[in-house]
Amino acid sequence: MAEFDQRNARVTATGAVTNQRSRIHSITWTGIAGVGTITFTDGNGGSQICTFDTPAGAGGSGQFFIGEQSGFLFRTGIFCSVITAGIFLSVQYSA
Repeated sequence: MAEFDQRNARVTATGAVTNQRSRIHSITWTGIAGVGTITFTDGNGGSQICTFDTPAGAGGSGQFFIGEQSGFLFRTGIFCSVITAGIFLSVQYSA
């Protein structure tokens, strides 16, 4: 079993989650009334690594679980490049 430091970041707007090589393992979201979108890139202006769509539902919430041992790799850092207004995220990652 691989060992890594698990971390958590709260995200409410576009911007850097971390500026170092990291992997996202899961995200938890609390939503808005309409459909939303969350996009992560490899650093600011880098390649798009993953996009998540959140379903409609006022006050809804959910979790996207990618995996503890794998996860999406971001070589230069995790950057949230798109987030629909009104979505609040908790990003679980390892560095």
